[in-house]
This record gives sequence, structure tokens and C-alpha cells, in this order.
Amino acid sequence: MKKVLRILCAAVLLSIFLFSFGGCWSADEINTKAIIMGISVDFAEDGEKYLVTAQIAVPSQLKSDSAGSEKAYINAAAEGAGIQATLHEFESSLSRKIYTGHTELIIFSEEVAKSGLSPVLDYFYRSSEARFSVPIIIAEGKAADLLDTKVDLEKMPVSRILGILANHGSDVIMSQTTMGDLLREMVTKNSATTLALFSTADERPAMNKAAVIKGDKMIGSLSIEQQHYELLVNGEYEEGIIVCKINDDKVVSFRITKCVTEQDLKYENGEFSVDIDIYITAQISGVTFGGEEYTTEARKEIEQILHDFVTDRIMEVLQITKDMNADTVGLCEMLYRKYPRESKELLENWDENYKNFPINVMVSAKLTATGAVQERIK
Repeated sequence: MKKVLRILCAAVLLSIFLFSFGGCWSADEINTKAIIMGISVDFAEDGEKYLVTAQIAVPSQLKSDSAGSEKAYINAAAEGAGIQATLHEFESSLSRKIYTGHTELIIFSEEVAKSGLSPVLDYFYRSSEARFSVPIIIAEGKAADLLDTKVDLEKMPVSRILGILANHGSDVIMSQTTMGDLLREMVTKNSATTLALFSTADERPAMNKAAVIKGDKMIGSLSIEQQHYELLVNGEYEEGIIVCKINDDKVVSFRITKCVTEQDLKYENGEFSVDIDIYITAQISGVTFGGEEYTTEARKEIEQILHDFVTDRIMEVLQITKDMNADTVGLCEMLYRKYPRESKELLENWDENYKNFPINVMVSAKLTATGAVQERIK
């Protein structure tokens, strides 16, 4: 009897073990899905429908040891009145069910961005497959062209674009705005943000501007250099090169190694203002003039050059955003959170009041090294 019970217990345990590791009976296998890695949205030729292009991965060609010159992706396009309906159009021409859970990039044309992103983004925000961490960018021309650009080191154009976005090199610094970031900005009244703006003129994509988004519409753009200083103001600047041109003969290049930004909103004697203190730590990466020893006096002079240059550029960018009525600093949100009752009247006409809002910028520049030189700073 004991032997029979042991056999029955063993059978029950074995059954539990097999069921535990049997997976999901009703799950769709990965090889039955068309995995969309990137999506672009343009207007169709009629100007009313959307032209949606999806970059779909070809798993067999994504392997590093795969032979042949076949692409690791295919681009499928369809037109429709909405994103969901258009994506379902793909399935009529594909042998697999589409899957957007692995989508790594969403691209909108400048034309679509200027008309309003809410109707398009609505699908992604409601989709159970969508991830709010997916970056969003804008294309100057046709967004679909970015999904068909030439790749060298990468397997697909989406990977190349993501690599450019992640490149925080010497002259390219751009904040990555995700679906979640954009949603927070869109629900914040009167606030503005920036998205990476890519050129489609050449066969290889290039990030050359920052699109300024207010509400759900693109209202203008900043150059890459202007975007640097906009990031400085917002405390989002990580590292990079700042080139200070003193005159035709004198140029100093600095590598920014650390940057700390502090914003202090004040309400005194019935007046609002904000103090923005920026502390920069830098190294000299290049000088077109020389001859002097790096004395303490010389270091102070160079620090003053960096201070004056950065301060001037920040004030220029702030004026540009004020002219756009684009509160990229987020002052509107700061006022609402810190002084909700006192700022109520001011915020009711924020577009006009932002233009004249007092913003006091103080830059502190500290030089820590002069580069690969033997002399010490005295």
C-alpha cells in the first residue's frame, strides 16, 4: 500500500512539474508575429489620410553570423484615417500578426507635427502593447524616408537612428523625449518641450535641429547649439564641447565635464521672478592662440571667457523661446505648484506674460584642467 501511495505521489508531483514548465498554452509564438521595430507617420497625398510605414524585423537576418546581403528588415506601408485601422491594413498583406510591443522608435513628419500629434498618439497611449519609454523624433521631410536610409554598421535604419540619439559626443547633445515625456508635456497647460529633428535630405540621417513642441503641435525649431543652452537652463545638459569664438583669431574650445543647474522661483513684493544658477566645470580642449603660461591670472581670464559666452548664448535662447511663446523652462508648472493662488491671474494669460517674465541667469565657470600639457596651473 505504501508503495502504491509513493507511486501516486510521484505521479502527482511529476504532473505539477510538467504543467509548471509547459508555458502558456494559448500564447502566440514569437515566430508567428511580425515584429514592428519602428513606425513613421506622414500625410497621404490626399492630405487627409495618414501614410503609416512600419519597419518589420526579419529575425533570420538579424543574426550576426547570417550570410548573404539580404536586409534584416522590410518596410510595409498603408494609408488610413487612423493609426489602428492603418496598422490592421498591414496584416492583410502579411502572413503574420503585427506586434508593436518591441517598437523602438516613432517618427512623425514635420507636416504631421505642425498639424497636431494628439490624433496619432492616441492609439499608442491606449494600446496595451505600447511602451511609454519609446523615443519620438520629427523628420524635416518625409518621415518614411528615415526608415529607408543607408546603414553601415547596423542591421536596420531604426538602430542607426537610435545610435545617433544615444550619441552624447563632442558636438551632438540632444535630450531624448519619449512617449511618456511628451504625454506629460501635452497635459501641462502652456508648457513646451523639444524633440530631435532629423534631416532627410541625404541617404544617411542627420540630427541637425530640435523641434519645439507646444501642446501637441510643432511651433518652431532650435539649432543644435541653441538646444545645448536650452538643456543647460533645464539642468539636462550632460557633457559636450562648447566652442567660444572671441574673434577671428582667437577661439577656445572647452569640454564640459560637469554641469549643475539650480532654479529658484521667487515671489517678493507682489512680483514673480526666477533665478537660474548654472555651475560649469570644464577642461580646455583646444586653443588657437597661446604663448602665455597657464598662470592663475590666465586661468581666471579663460574662465571669464566661458562665463560671458555661455551667459550670452543662454539669454539669446531664452529670448527666442519667449518670441515663440514656448515655455521650455517649465515656469508655468513651477508657478502652479509653488504659488497656485498668487499666480492664478498671471497664468490665465501666460503666453503674453511669459514674454516679460524676469529670468535672472548666473553662470559660474570653473576650469579644472588645461588638457594634456605638462605645466601646472599656478
